[in-house]
Amino acid sequence: MTQTQKVQVLLETLKLIPTPHQWRHDVSFEEACNDAPPITLSCALEKGHIAVMGSYDNRSSVMNRLRFIIYVNYFWRTGIHPIYSFGKHPATTHAEVVGVLQKAIKTFQ
Repeated sequence: MTQTQKVQVLLETLKLIPTPHQWRHDVSFEEACNDAPPITLSCALEKGHIAVMGSYDNRSSVMNRLRFIIYVNYFWRTGIHPIYSFGKHPATTHAEVVGVLQKAIKTFQ
């Protein structure tokens, strides 16, 4: 995956959850992705990967970077699955989700 593709995955993810009304907290770890908003961070990341790469890899460098950013900034909201746990945590806001994605974009530019 090139740096450009990494940024594209994250931009596609942001396009799917541009407003608080189009995003929602994760509910269950193995939740199926909805086509209609509101969608979760986990689902938006999966759809962003598929749109750019044609498949989803939860161990991609994009996902690993997001895990790191979440650990550093929101450690108390993480668990075994930091992206899911962050997305599920009731204190997590849409602005924080967008902020994490934007930080990841900056690291790949």
